[in-house]
Amino acid sequence: MLLRTLRLARVRLLEITEKKQYGSPLLDFWKRWTRVFRAALEVPLFLPTSARIYIPYPLLPNSKAEAVYKELVQAGVAAEEICAPSSNKVNALLALIWRGPGMLCMILRTRRHRTGQHPVDVYLLILWKLITQMLRQHAQLRPVIISDLSPMIHVLWGASNQLQKPPIWWQDDFHHLGELDLPVSEAVVLNHGGYLAVRKQSKDIAIYKRLVPVPQAVRLTDDFQNIGLATSAFFDAQLGQIHAVLEKISKVFEGKLLHMRLHPISRFKEADFPQKFLKIAPAHESLEDFAKRMDLVVVGNSAVQLKLLCDGVPVCHVPGLDVDGYDLYKYVQMGFVYGELKVELIDVARIIQHYSNSDAQQKLLDYIQTRSTSDVLPLVEFKSR
Repeated sequence: MLLRTLRLARVRLLEITEKKQYGSPLLDFWKRWTRVFRAALEVPLFLPTSARIYIPYPLLPNSKAEAVYKELVQAGVAAEEICAPSSNKVNALLALIWRGPGMLCMILRTRRHRTGQHPVDVYLLILWKLITQMLRQHAQLRPVIISDLSPMIHVLWGASNQLQKPPIWWQDDFHHLGELDLPVSEAVVLNHGGYLAVRKQSKDIAIYKRLVPVPQAVRLTDDFQNIGLATSAFFDAQLGQIHAVLEKISKVFEGKLLHMRLHPISRFKEADFPQKFLKIAPAHESLEDFAKRMDLVVVGNSAVQLKLLCDGVPVCHVPGLDVDGYDLYKYVQMGFVYGELKVELIDVARIIQHYSNSDAQQKLLDYIQTRSTSDVLPLVEFKSR
């Protein structure tokens, strides 16, 4: 299980780290190896003894982890039974002080024996050790595997199975429909595609349906006044490219003020966008509150497209706001999202025509629904297990 997990986690992490160049071989060496110490911050030193469900990310405002927490509490799970890593800087410092010396010894040992010396391998091995220790100390914990996978999530998933207590899989976005990498004991799904992915692994897995609101009718107006922009978490395109796309969008809407919502974990900040036609949405503003203010939102490759549509806001998908090209999730191809391959060809009349068609709304409903299956339980029943 360890080797299988490391292969899964290593692929994505190597892809990320190898992209980054720090200007000099010495600085590159330093950055790659100090990153190993991040493992100390990702696994909490202390957890409450009352906790039985572990969400593996801090419960930051507007984060995926916070959304999981709120939905579980809404379904009836007691708040004191749910735990997550702390975002407190004092706790982070304590974790580094307590774990740092041992981690440094492990790094020096691997360097001396020239085995497993790539920093990615060392980071993952340390992470495996820390997570395994945590799960052994808290035998009652049931980890939640949020389907927006990261290397840390893969290690948590593998370590749980190594200890023979497969975790809970949580379908975070509608497009997370691929085969599950490792075994799970239970699953919480959003749509029929998620249900099929779980059933492909086993017919014995208990499946629960997330509390998905019924989509609102798309709000349409002849003159979109409040134009929004919403970015993805991996907002990796270069600033010059992004600025060029924003200039084109501004011209399409004849210089109207554009309201940009940066993803909660975007590496870009308000200072990166000094254009007078842009206004950055408050960082604390929820997506739901942002949606209420907008008549139309232009989006790149982000699952936020569906969330906005379900809130009744028409969206226009375009390339160029990230590095993933056009229609990565196939929402345009499936017919429920309007998209334009060339930004300068965005046409308000075509947007209105698209969302006025009842077929688009029906296609959206078909995609997000679980459908009637006797083996899918409401999430409120999860608390009793």
